[in-house]
Amino acid sequence: MTSPESQKEVENSFKALRKEAQNSGLTKKEIRLEFLQAIRGQRQKKNATLWSRKLRLVFLIFFPVLLSCGGFFLFRYVADYYRDDVCLINYNEIVGEISRKVTNCSLMCEGLREFPKVSNLSKGEFVAKFAYNGRPVVVTDAAVNWTALQTFNFTFLKNLHDSSKGSYRANEEECQFFPYKTEFQSLKEAFAMPKKRAEWKAAPWYFGW
Repeated sequence: MTSPESQKEVENSFKALRKEAQNSGLTKKEIRLEFLQAIRGQRQKKNATLWSRKLRLVFLIFFPVLLSCGGFFLFRYVADYYRDDVCLINYNEIVGEISRKVTNCSLMCEGLREFPKVSNLSKGEFVAKFAYNGRPVVVTDAAVNWTALQTFNFTFLKNLHDSSKGSYRANEEECQFFPYKTEFQSLKEAFAMPKKRAEWKAAPWYFGW
């Protein structure tokens, strides 16, 4: 509550303002309208300030709660997604290149004038001499006991693709065909070559995928 002196001071201020307005040529009705508009403007400003404070208070309370709930559910989702995975990030070629130790390539070819060729190399000799130094070596008889040489040939691979539904389409969509110096445009076209050529009795060929 205000004191009588304060009320009297406010009353005198209003009287002075009314007298000044009347001296400027305003009527009582115009003065009353201006006064009501001023009061209405103050109320609107006060209400806007009050709403702004309420919104700020709601934001300060609601946003941390929302952020905490979002973080909790995100953590639960990530935990459930990777629950059965051994690693958080799957290892692939890109990750391997990023995380591998920097190699001093100059040591790999230092003093090397030609690729050494070896044969009859045991597993122990290969591990001791070549496996971990990064230097190139040609093992001339490495595939002597490889049974795939008796299984994987042109006919085997052709029959395998012909009997597998969608194999050629999958190859075109997911693999890259290498025609090298042949005229073939696709794996299907390459496997359609004449039998004589497939048996190396005509023009030479070499392709990969």
